[in-house]
Amino acid sequence: MPLYKKAKNFDEKELENMTFDECYELLLIFRYLQFREDRTIEKNLINARMELLRKRMLELNENSTHYKNFI
Repeated sequence: MPLYKKAKNFDEKELENMTFDECYELLLIFRYLQFREDRTIEKNLINARMELLRKRMLELNENSTHYKNFI
């Protein structure tokens, strides 16, 4: 699935089953979308989803390859 579609179709219910790396990837996609000009996804929705992802990543607290970069 293209990354944009993955972000656009993101369902908060899926968050419980996501790994740290999946959350990190999606967080990076939302960060990119924050600075896009087309605004197809509302900025406040992007910010809310990013906050949910950050909380989930802290819950997982895995020794992931990206965890050190996240902190």
